[in-house]
Amino acid sequence: MDQKTIEYVYDLIDDIKDSETFKAYKKAQQALESSVELSALIESFQQAKSKYEAAKQYGTYHPDLNTYKSQLSDCKTKLYTHPLYQDFKACEKTLNAWLDDMAITLAKTVSPNITVDVSHPFHAQGGQKTCKKESH
Repeated sequence: MDQKTIEYVYDLIDDIKDSETFKAYKKAQQALESSVELSALIESFQQAKSKYEAAKQYGTYHPDLNTYKSQLSDCKTKLYTHPLYQDFKACEKTLNAWLDDMAITLAKTVSPNITVDVSHPFHAQGGQKTCKKESH
């Protein structure tokens, strides 16, 4: 890459970091990381997932498989319904969708024959909570 192209890339990165979408994502990430309650939920979820995956190797022969599956489900529900976690995931989704749109626009500008793998195919699906700050 030539120096001019590198400068354009860095300018784009700076613009992304200055956007409300990115700032909302970073704010949600900091809230997630600083929450003691959420840290405990994440740790409980990871431990439950680890126990379930270890027991799952033995299938129905493991005596505690259903117990671990139930514990995992409970931990997952508590984590996924926590407001800070939901806000973080919504902001993450919004940022990913925006970056995917940029990648598609850039590729199509170069050539209509270029395909871009977007990070998550469900971005087009509705019904999801959106990030509080969505302006770009």
